[in-house]
Amino acid sequence: MEARTPADPRIAALMDSTEIISGMMTSEQIEIVLTELERTLEAGVPGDIVELGCNCGTTTIFIAKLLERRGEPREYHVYDSFRGLPSSGPGDQGPEWPDWDPAPWQ
Repeated sequence: MEARTPADPRIAALMDSTEIISGMMTSEQIEIVLTELERTLEAGVPGDIVELGCNCGTTTIFIAKLLERRGEPREYHVYDSFRGLPSSGPGDQGPEWPDWDPAPWQ
């Protein structure tokens, strides 16, 4: 399969200059994350940036570099339990999800 070139030249330059340090994310997935973050920032959505589930930091590196290159003053918070998520319990189901089946997600 031929490698894709991101539509945004700034993201293309970032992808070309940064090594992907794990197999958790493909270059296409990272491009999507960066493109959507860029759209959010360009739209002026206020607030800090939070990444939940950083694992070894592949996406963290790319997001941090994008924010740095933009000169973004926002704080960037990165969290991971390094243990996965706990099993769901009775309090995790509610009337708003009466037919929700967790099987496809397990």
